Amino acid sequence: MVWRFALFTALASCQCTLRLAPSTLPNAGRGVFAGRAAPAGAVLARAVVLPSRRAELSQLSAYVFAGVGEAPSQLLLGAVSLVNHGAPEQVNCELRIHQGFGELRSRRDLAAGEELFISYGASEWFTDRGLALEDAESPRPEDAGVCLSHLAGSPGSMSLTAGFRIAAKEQITTPAFLIAADVADAALLPFALPVGEALLLPSWPGRLEQAEGEANVHLEIRLDGGPLTGQVEAQSLIDSPTMRLDVVMTATREIEEGEKLVAQRCDEGCLFPAAWARNISAARLRAAEGGEAWAQFQLAQRWRQGVPDASAANTSQALAWYRRAAEQRHAPAMLQLGALLHDGSSHADPDPAAAVAWYRRAAELGSATGQFLLGLAYSNGDGVVRNISEASIWLSRAAAQGSSNFAKASKAMYNLAIAYREGLGIAQDAEQSFQWCKKAAQGDHPKAMFNLAVAYGRGDGTPADAAEAARWYREAASRGHVMAQYNLGYAYFVGAGVPQNESASAEWFVRAAEGGSSNGQFMMGVLCSQGRGLSQDLTGAAAWFAKAAEQGHSQAQFNLAAALESGAGIRRNLSAADHWYEQAEGFGGHHWARGRRPRSEEKLVAATAPLLPCGAMTAAMRDAERRSRSAERNPPQAGIAWRVR
Repeated sequence: MVWRFALFTALASCQCTLRLAPSTLPNAGRGVFAGRAAPAGAVLARAVVLPSRRAELSQLSAYVFAGVGEAPSQLLLGAVSLVNHGAPEQVNCELRIHQGFGELRSRRDLAAGEELFISYGASEWFTDRGLALEDAESPRPEDAGVCLSHLAGSPGSMSLTAGFRIAAKEQITTPAFLIAADVADAALLPFALPVGEALLLPSWPGRLEQAEGEANVHLEIRLDGGPLTGQVEAQSLIDSPTMRLDVVMTATREIEEGEKLVAQRCDEGCLFPAAWARNISAARLRAAEGGEAWAQFQLAQRWRQGVPDASAANTSQALAWYRRAAEQRHAPAMLQLGALLHDGSSHADPDPAAAVAWYRRAAELGSATGQFLLGLAYSNGDGVVRNISEASIWLSRAAAQGSSNFAKASKAMYNLAIAYREGLGIAQDAEQSFQWCKKAAQGDHPKAMFNLAVAYGRGDGTPADAAEAARWYREAASRGHVMAQYNLGYAYFVGAGVPQNESASAEWFVRAAEGGSSNGQFMMGVLCSQGRGLSQDLTGAAAWFAKAAEQGHSQAQFNLAAALESGAGIRRNLSAADHWYEQAEGFGGHHWARGRRPRSEEKLVAATAPLLPCGAMTAAMRDAERRSRSAERNPPQAGIAWRVR
């Protein structure tokens, strides 16, 4: 994808700070441009923030910011809502929302005429709507656009005011959205102009006052640049994301900066065609039966959600209309149809295979969500034969578009990391494994966090970075990952990526030990015997060595045998000592022959185990946690002395 940066100098104005004009992006309609230069951090526009719980049932679906969890979606009125999405290198503005108001701020210095871009989060915002992002030509100089900064919202009353002095007969054109009244939040009502069964919501940054008496502005509604006539169904405007409505505001006299704007209150017919926006549901059904894909999709959405009556929700009807829209290559319908087929309903059993077929069609149309869901199906063998190679292809395509779905599927990314590392169905690729492991770790997947730490520690697929390794060990360890707890303890013990700290080392070793790690238990025995990071406790040392010895840890078996021979922290028992010496020799951990115990005055070395390899990926790696490898085959990285007394 190639993006073309353009400066639209024809928009520059000494007074107008923001203008609306044809975007430099294809298929994006109009965009917002800087009317004059602005420094980094400048507040470019303010907007009223309103809830929009059913935005997907209206034109507002393309202008809201999704809520987190149970929080409702939010709609920003004014110029803020019109700023287009840009690629990471294009984004030059950011939104800040606080206490019912939003601010659009520049992230860097802006030149006069430069188009403003924010991040909507991912390219899938476009692809899931059937839009494409391609090369764009600069807008024609004659398309000078309209000023957006004539209007301002009053933070105290939310009333619409003049942003600066407006001359008599000057016209201000503002985009507007027609939405069905039965899906509108009550909070929208004061900002909308009612018409029949619908509401017209201009993207003004405040509420326009209407009065019976003197007014200072006159309103006119336009459709795609021409007059709005009764020949155009209101339902088409409500359901279609492409038809464009504008409200043209003409000043009837000179208006001073900060003055409240007031329009003449009028009866039905003065702004809209007579008897317009009536029987919208019947019109939608006619359009849907006539083959209009967007009407079919919106009808399906309403059946699924039960609008306007939640008790009337009907999954069978929703499936039928989603299918009719999907068969016309309507990507959003394909995704919704696939989801319903996958989960099933009270009227139909789940059908994952049918769901995968629709995900594939959406994926082939370029939908990032479709690509993600298809890759996830291949990864899990859900509705299709498990195929890691195919999973990697489709997940990679979705990831290339910045799909935000990965935040909800860290397991799929982790599985893909394993596949690349082990060569399961695809060629081994350490760098790809690292990248997918990092994505999964950032998605709060503890095993991925651990393996990412190992990759940083060993330099697998990325330059070695001990500090990053320690950071990710800590993230995994704090989520209960036992091997990460041990490795973080070891990092503190030797000062790898963190300052050496025996107390912190003991804290993490004991967590690993209590979690069942034989290595952690062994190291707790070592620390207790030496009083490193905690008080010396030979009894505790023997107990920890015993726990690790029972799990087959050869070094712990040897040290337990030495303790039993000498009676250090445990009752002396030569028979038991012989048993554990034999066990230690059986695991190849030590070279002493059976029946030949070391003299008590000999110095015995209890070495710490090295950083573990990328764990939980293969049976051999899981076995490495169950019993440590011998010291001869896996030389220790560091060691401490433990003398038998």
